[in-house]
Amino acid sequence: MIKFSSRTSTLPSRDTFVKWGMRICTAIILSGLTVVFYWMAIDREIPVTVDYGEVIRFEHQSDDSWVMIVKWHGVRHRQCWGNSKRWISGDLFLPLPDIPYPPERPQQELGKFTWEVPIHIPPYYVSTGHVSGKYAIRIFYACNPIQEYLFPITVEPNPIPFVIPTDMPMKRLQMGDLGAAPPKGPEK
Repeated sequence: MIKFSSRTSTLPSRDTFVKWGMRICTAIILSGLTVVFYWMAIDREIPVTVDYGEVIRFEHQSDDSWVMIVKWHGVRHRQCWGNSKRWISGDLFLPLPDIPYPPERPQQELGKFTWEVPIHIPPYYVSTGHVSGKYAIRIFYACNPIQEYLFPITVEPNPIPFVIPTDMPMKRLQMGDLGAAPPKGPEK
C-alpha cells in the first residue's frame, strides 16, 4: 500500500501564496503612488510663459458693444491643455466667458509665439460710464490627469490696462467688406 504525505507535495503552501500575493499588491500600490506623486509634485513645469499682452485695437459694434483685441506674447515650453478664467476689473467687475488657452492650433511648435484674443465688452458696460479698466486672466494648465482634476498649474499674467475710445465712430459693414461690388449711385 502506498501512503501519500502532504509534506511531499510539489505545490506551494497556502502561506507562500499569501506572502507573494501581498508582495505583488504592495509593489503595484507603491508604483501607483509613485506615479501620482510624480504628477503632483515633480511635473510642475509651466507650459507657457506669458511675457506681456497689449491692446491692439477696438471695434465698435452696431449694438453699441465693443470688441477689444488683445495680443499676447509668450514662450511655449511644452504642449498642455489649458483653460483661462477672464475678467475686466476697475470700477465694475465684469466676468467674461472662459476660453481654452492658448487657442488651439494644429502642430503648435515650442518657442516664442503670439496669439490674439477678442474680448467682447457688452453695451451696458460703456453706457454706465465705465470706459477704462484692466483685463486680467488666470490660466489653469493640465499636463496630466491629476492636474486636470486636482492641482492645475496656474499662470497669472499682468493685467492689461485699457481705455475704450468712445469718440471712435461705429464700424459699419460695407458691401465691399462682403466681397460684393458696392451699389452704383444715381448718375449725374
